[in-house]
Amino acid sequence: HEALEGDLRWSVLYFRNNIDEMLDFSFNPMTFVFDTFNVKQATTEGVEFAATYALCEKLDLAAAYTYLTATDDDTDTRLARRPRHTVQLSASYSFTEALSAGILGVGYFDREDIDPVTFDPIDHEDFFVVRLVADWEIDAHWTVFARVENLLDESYAPAAGFPALGRTGYIGARFAF
Repeated sequence: HEALEGDLRWSVLYFRNNIDEMLDFSFNPMTFVFDTFNVKQATTEGVEFAATYALCEKLDLAAAYTYLTATDDDTDTRLARRPRHTVQLSASYSFTEALSAGILGVGYFDREDIDPVTFDPIDHEDFFVVRLVADWEIDAHWTVFARVENLLDESYAPAAGFPALGRTGYIGARFAF
């Protein structure tokens, strides 16, 4: 939907996925062997709210919130690593039609995981990471981009026992035809 003469755009979305034979893995600490298996039935569902506001002709602000439930239907347990709450905040500025930059923050909250040592279910740490991006569209085919991931050098693990990189930068080019 739109409001304020199109400067404010917002949406609400409900989603549901019924999944058959979803791949998962387990670890047998007695044999030190990882094994994959199928979760017979799983359901993911939730609601998402998103809004974008054109503060001025060159600056857009955006926010989004997702509430998610993700369960193994056979055991009625939560699926690992799926955040119950996700928050996204961003701002993007267009210096010219060809040059833009932005900042994006994403937070993941209320996640369950598997302890990498004991293999017991655990409540996993919440985290919020920030990304800085820039794009320069040279012509209709070439774009040069740069981004800094984890701008604030947050120490976090997307999956228990597997830490994310610290602050990391990327520069590249895209060719579209």
